[in-house]
Formats: sequence, C-alpha cells, structure tokens
Amino acid sequence: MRETALFMNGNYEGNLQTIADVHAVLPEQIMFIQPHGRGRIVYLRDNPPSVDDPVTMYCSISTALNMVHFAGEVVGWDDKETLSPERRGVIDKVINGLQPGEVGVYDVGHNLLHVRRLVRVEPPFDAAKLVKVSDGEPLGGRTTAGGWSYVRLFGCDAGDAE
Repeated sequence: MRETALFMNGNYEGNLQTIADVHAVLPEQIMFIQPHGRGRIVYLRDNPPSVDDPVTMYCSISTALNMVHFAGEVVGWDDKETLSPERRGVIDKVINGLQPGEVGVYDVGHNLLHVRRLVRVEPPFDAAKLVKVSDGEPLGGRTTAGGWSYVRLFGCDAGDAE
C-alpha cells in the first residue's frame, strides 16, 4: 500500500453507503466515484493506481466535512474526457446496475475513480488526524464540500511521498 493517500471532501453519504453495501458482500467489485472538482487528481493521473498497487482513500460526507466516515481503495483512475465510447458504455452499465441514484458517467469534472473495499468507518474520526503530504501539517477544517487532498495518517513517515 502506498504511503500517499487521498482525502475526498464532502461526498454524498447515500452514494458512499450504496458502494459500501455492495462491498460488504463483494469487496473486490469495482465501483465508481465521480468527484465534482474541475481539476484532475494529478497524483492518480501521474501514478496510476491498480488492484496490485492501490491508493488508500478517506472520505468525509457533505453533512460532516471534518470527519472521515468512509475509507477504501482507489484501484484505477480515468479522465472522463478521454474515455472511449465503448469503455464509457461498460462503466455506465456497472454504475446503473449497482449504484442506483447515479446515472452513469456524468459530464461534470474529469475524475472517475475506480474503488473497491469501501467501508463505513465506525466511529468516524477527525480529518485532522490526516496530515497533508505538501507541508506535513494536519488537514485543516473544511467549510465547503468538494475537492481533495493528498494525505497520510498522522504519525506515518512520508518517505518519498509527493
């Protein structure tokens, strides 16, 4: 597992719970999260995760921005603008079949995260226990949903993390 993890801020709890419910039965089933942020998640683009080299992901929910409520693994990343029609069609089928409430790949943002093993964290923990890779400081308080940060757990050595 990589030392650099990803914190996703302010996700819809219902969407994450739907994925976690599937993963409770089929933890290896690849499902999809589509962050609303306009930019690309450069770390995932430049260091593509895979099932053999996943990136840990921590998620807060839109009603509790400063608490980590879900954790899982990112095992793939796509730029939605470059998806072939065939690939997009297959991903749409997975989303429509396993993630009710989602309507396939939508045209907001660039990032399409492939996730597995998403679980609800009980009890949730303060996002300040995550340390930003950029400056070694605890993740600050969040006031609006959206966006992401490259993090590691407090007390973990960053090593050669970006």
